[in-house]
Amino acid sequence: MQALRYEHADIRNKFWDASYDDSGNISGGHFAKNRTSYNEFLPSLFIAYRPTPFSVYRASFDTSYVMPNTFLLGGSRTSTYDGNGVYTIQEGNPNLKPVLSRNFDLSGQWMSRDGSSFAMGGFYKLLSNYLFDAGNSTRTDGTHYLSSTATTNVSPQEILETPRNGGSAFVYGLEMSGIKNMSFLPGFWKHLFISGNVTLQRSHANLKTAGIPDGTPIQYAPNWMYNLSLGYQSGRLNTNLSFRRSGAFLETYYTYSNSNGKTFNISWWDQPIQRLDYSINYKLTKRISMGFSAQNLLGDVSYYATRGKNSEKIPQIVWTGRSYFLNMNVDF
Repeated sequence: MQALRYEHADIRNKFWDASYDDSGNISGGHFAKNRTSYNEFLPSLFIAYRPTPFSVYRASFDTSYVMPNTFLLGGSRTSTYDGNGVYTIQEGNPNLKPVLSRNFDLSGQWMSRDGSSFAMGGFYKLLSNYLFDAGNSTRTDGTHYLSSTATTNVSPQEILETPRNGGSAFVYGLEMSGIKNMSFLPGFWKHLFISGNVTLQRSHANLKTAGIPDGTPIQYAPNWMYNLSLGYQSGRLNTNLSFRRSGAFLETYYTYSNSNGKTFNISWWDQPIQRLDYSINYKLTKRISMGFSAQNLLGDVSYYATRGKNSEKIPQIVWTGRSYFLNMNVDF
């Protein structure tokens, strides 16, 4: 199957334009506005082949895009005077390009008569005009933080800082998933099932940012993640014990420049996390059921970030603890 989609977007932003004096106090301001338009042709191709009733092979190519958020396009503008004749202007950038993704997927799925199945697939995604979250510090004490910007010396008296697109990025990987029903076991045990999935992936990005090398991973893309589940399902009873774990991933690109002008990569990394959950639901009658669930049974951390991938520097840790829920459902 082939398809061609066209999308037009017209974005109009109205924002506050504020001026600050050299003491950091507001000296004036007014509303300003800008406008952005996007026109995207998005072709796609999908192929499916079913040689038997219990197997299917799929291949696809499609394109998609993501527009920059309105804050990046038309966030508030500030004009700051340093007292030495230089103005620094920070504002949104209505000329930002959307992130365009070209996606290639190839997969196969095999099923059995008892409902068990196994699927495996590979993927490759090529991103253009990559947008990212980043920060930097230019003071030696590291206390002055700026959002990711392109800095342009418009003139000796004016410095312009605006968001900008990065370069290209790509992601590739392998996914596997399966479910095995224990229908060959006797009695009570034949209603058991085991399921799981695993994703292995690698990503590379060119940010066009000093201090961040080409080939750095894209944000929020761990190299691996998996889920395992042991469940039981019969006419009245449905219960499930599940475990999931994911590897470290880069959360925010970050650089630090010392007084000698040397730039260091001190990006924030989220460390591996895991969680064990349990749920049970029992049908009392045809219309009434009761359930119980427990989340994070092992009491693991839900968030653990550090400066650098393999370090324990400046850790930020969140423990949400265990959660328990009891519910009743009535169908009308």
